[in-house]
Amino acid sequence: MAFPSSCQIPAPGRNTMTVAELDVNAARLAHLRWEAGLEALVNGSDAREPLKGQEDCDLGPWIYGTGLSRHGKLDSVRQLKTAHKRFNHLADETMSAQVSKLWFAECH
Repeated sequence: MAFPSSCQIPAPGRNTMTVAELDVNAARLAHLRWEAGLEALVNGSDAREPLKGQEDCDLGPWIYGTGLSRHGKLDSVRQLKTAHKRFNHLADETMSAQVSKLWFAECH
């Protein structure tokens, strides 16, 4: 559920960002589902959808599109981009390590 366009996030200086530009709840829930998929992979479950990269999740397109083009001067948006990139990098490393572990176990 998106917030009404009249709802604003306070930003430093005179800049404001309309919350309705991003469905925060949907993005948060998508990340929780994604984290559950990663946890299932680590725990050895094969029943999962393929995990997507950072630009493919619900939040990534907003960050790399509207977020940076309209609000790229805001520290909060730049910090969100950095945190999102770091999270996905660590998740990619975790997935790679787990896939390597499973492959090694099957081959030996």
